[in-house]
Amino acid sequence: MIEITVGKIKLSFSFWFFFILVILLSLDQSRLSLHAIMAILLHETAHLLAFVATGEKIEEIRFRIFGIEIAKKMTTSTSYGADILIFAAGPILNLLLAGSLYLREGMLSQFALCNLLIGCMNLLPVGELDGGQICYHMLCKLGEQQRAEKISYIASLLVLTVLFTVSIYFFVFLKANFGLAVLCVYLAITIMKR
Repeated sequence: MIEITVGKIKLSFSFWFFFILVILLSLDQSRLSLHAIMAILLHETAHLLAFVATGEKIEEIRFRIFGIEIAKKMTTSTSYGADILIFAAGPILNLLLAGSLYLREGMLSQFALCNLLIGCMNLLPVGELDGGQICYHMLCKLGEQQRAEKISYIASLLVLTVLFTVSIYFFVFLKANFGLAVLCVYLAITIMKR
């Protein structure tokens, strides 16, 4: 783990983040990985801007194997509405970029497709994904936190079960790769850890 501090924000990089990044960029001749990385960086930038807009203080940015996590200082407390805005900012930017690129070019370029997929995937109501956090905070706003946690947990498992089944179908019958299945297993592990 590499840790550096920029201003008052701690940046931590896992070895696996760099490992996956190097593998993706060196093996991908189509440049799809580069477009995906740019879409992810824009996604996270939108989250950062939403943090600033809501007055939140960022404590740490963690670069992990399957993404980037932004941790806010525990001393700050925002409303559920502000939290929803922060989590929605990334997927909204990705979907707006995909839509504007499609309207301009009349087809989905690699960059537009990456933004569309990242935006849609992050809106899934699953655990730590933006959609899961939006769902959780909306449920908290409507009722008690403990009930919101249970409903979010059940919704996450249901969505992952459907996605995992679809990924197995794609792998067995359509000879697609098993990347979606790996992602489902990873997300299931993160949900079980909570």
